[in-house]
Amino acid sequence: MNSKNSEYRIFKNSGFAVWSWFINPPRINGQKEELRFLPSFGKTRNERIERLIQQVGGIQIPEDVLTHLRFTYTFIPQKPPPQYTMTVLVQNVFPTFQRGPEKDFYEIDIDTIYERMKTFFPSAHEFDAETIQVKRKWITEAVERLCDIKLAERIIGPSNKWRIPIPTIRTRRPIQETICKRIARETLKYSKRGRPSRVRQLPKERPTKQKSLNDFR
Repeated sequence: MNSKNSEYRIFKNSGFAVWSWFINPPRINGQKEELRFLPSFGKTRNERIERLIQQVGGIQIPEDVLTHLRFTYTFIPQKPPPQYTMTVLVQNVFPTFQRGPEKDFYEIDIDTIYERMKTFFPSAHEFDAETIQVKRKWITEAVERLCDIKLAERIIGPSNKWRIPIPTIRTRRPIQETICKRIARETLKYSKRGRPSRVRQLPKERPTKQKSLNDFR
């Protein structure tokens, strides 16, 4: 990116800053869920905020603020990208079902996940009616995509149950970034498997009965 270009000149302005954020899920040891902001580019003009954001771990948002944001944020009545639903599942929903580190996995059905997911998809208000925002098919699609990247396994049988590893994922990067990278790698593998075979090279020696171009002069 060329900062001399007028389209990106704002990036050089004093006070322009870009922050990233991530959410740590609750832990078995009692550690609660936390939201943090980290600096990515530039600096603000507020010295106090800069001292906070530049410290190790960035700025941690109080738990009551995180709860307030979750329950006051209004979702539009539209299906989110599967990556978003997958991140909510791995980051916020699945950890609440993990009972102990002595197990390698646990089994869970879509209905149970659906009830817990209602918390993270606030109800949408349409006219005088309150409608449930999250759809079961969104969850099913997200779990199936998690299965594609080896973060879930479908249990064969009549019931709609899935086997989830404990922990679901090991990463020091933001969970949404890790999930998107795994999807990209899996997509690349699939595209490579689906490519047509390479064109055979022409033989170096001309067949005996075939005339050369010089023969037609």
